[in-house]
Amino acid sequence: MTLVVLRTLTPENNGVYLPECINALNLEIECENAIQKADDEANINMAIVNEMLGDHYFDRNDFEKSLVYYKEALDLFGSSINPSLFLNIGKCYYSIGIINKAEDYLFLAFNMSGGCIIKGNEQYFSFLMSKTQIA
Repeated sequence: MTLVVLRTLTPENNGVYLPECINALNLEIECENAIQKADDEANINMAIVNEMLGDHYFDRNDFEKSLVYYKEALDLFGSSINPSLFLNIGKCYYSIGIINKAEDYLFLAFNMSGGCIIKGNEQYFSFLMSKTQIA
């Protein structure tokens, strides 16, 4: 942010600079907020694209490449993470045989969705039930 110096009110400047500086500062803050919002939206859009690429490679049984895209989506989503992304990462780890990480991500998906998302994926639900004490 640019530093704006406000002049002291004196009889000579009649406070002319103060309102101009306040307006400039407000405009600068509005611009920075708009840029941040655009950056956030761009990150979400890129996250969606990465998740779609992960789906593409998962469907082609390229689980390692799929995992790269899913993890990139996870990084870009930030606080907007959805349980399906954790499910997809868990499925990738399961498919490439990294069982401990598969369990971790499937468990996260289970918890985030209240169990709903993983119960529709019987293979992974059965795996998770065999590894944990979830009722």
